[in-house]
Amino acid sequence: MSRRALRGGDREPVWRRAGRELFDRFERAVASSSLSTPTSVAAAAALGAARARLAGRWPASAEIAALFGTPPRASRRIAVRIGALEAKNRLTVRRLAGSSLAPFASLVRWHDPRTTAALRPPVILVTAHFGALHLLAAALDQLAGSRLVLRWSPLHVPGPRERIASTSGGPESRANALREAIRELRDGNFVLTLLDGEHGAGTVVTVLDRPARFGSGAFLLARYSKVPILPVVARWVGTRVVCELGRPVSGADEAARWLEKELRQDPAQATLGLVRQLLFEPARASTAAGVSLR
Repeated sequence: MSRRALRGGDREPVWRRAGRELFDRFERAVASSSLSTPTSVAAAAALGAARARLAGRWPASAEIAALFGTPPRASRRIAVRIGALEAKNRLTVRRLAGSSLAPFASLVRWHDPRTTAALRPPVILVTAHFGALHLLAAALDQLAGSRLVLRWSPLHVPGPRERIASTSGGPESRANALREAIRELRDGNFVLTLLDGEHGAGTVVTVLDRPARFGSGAFLLARYSKVPILPVVARWVGTRVVCELGRPVSGADEAARWLEKELRQDPAQATLGLVRQLLFEPARASTAAGVSLR
C-alpha cells in the first residue's frame, strides 16, 4: 500500500493544520514550564493522545493496521498510544537539549534490579528506535563501567562515565567511530549503538514481514573484539521508564527477531521513525560494511 493511499491523499485541511500548530505550542509550553518532570511527562502524554485523536494525520489507524495486522479498533488505540509516546519523547528531547540526564534519572529503572550487579563489560549493547530510547542512558548510568555511545549527534550532556563517538560525516567518520569502539571494548568498557536507521546501514533484515535496514557496526565490533552483543530496550510505562535486557544475539537476523518480538509484545512502543521505515522506506544495503577498520 502506498504512502498516499494510507494517508488518504497529500492535502492537509486548514483546520487540521491549525490544530497541529496549536498542539505544538501547548507541548513547547509544557517543556519550558516549571512543572516537575513526572507531571510534565503526564501532560505531554495527554496532549499527544489528544493530538492523535483530534488533530493529527499521523499515526493513522490504517497505517498501524497495515503494519501490525490489527483490527480497526485495536489499531486506533495503538495509534493514540503512539501519539502519547511521541509527545513524551519530544518533551524528553526538548528538556535534555544542552542539559544532563539528572531531571529524568529518578524515573528510570531496570525491570530486573539484579541487572546493575550482574552485567559486566566488555559488552556491545544494541537498541532500536523503540520506546523511551532517549532515556536509556539514565539506566546505563546505573551500571558498573564506562561506555562509548555511537550516535549521529549528542542529545544530552554526557555524564562522567559516558563518551560520544559521532557517526556523522560519511563512511570514514563511521569507521573512525568503530575503531574507537574497538579500543573501548579492549579496555573493558561498554559500547552502545542503534540497530536500525538509515545512517551507515549495511544489512537488510525482515521485521514484521517487511524489509528493514540494520547497521552493521555492532556485528563488525563483535567480530573484531570477540565480545557478546546484548539487545536492550527502554519502555515508557506511564510516566516511568523501565529498561530490560534481551538474550545475546549473534547476527542481524537474530537481532531482527528480537526487535519483532518486542514490537509484537507492545506495538505502542514503536516510534514514528521506526513505523515510517518499515512502512515506506525501501531497505537498501550500503557499502558501509565494506569500510576497513585496520
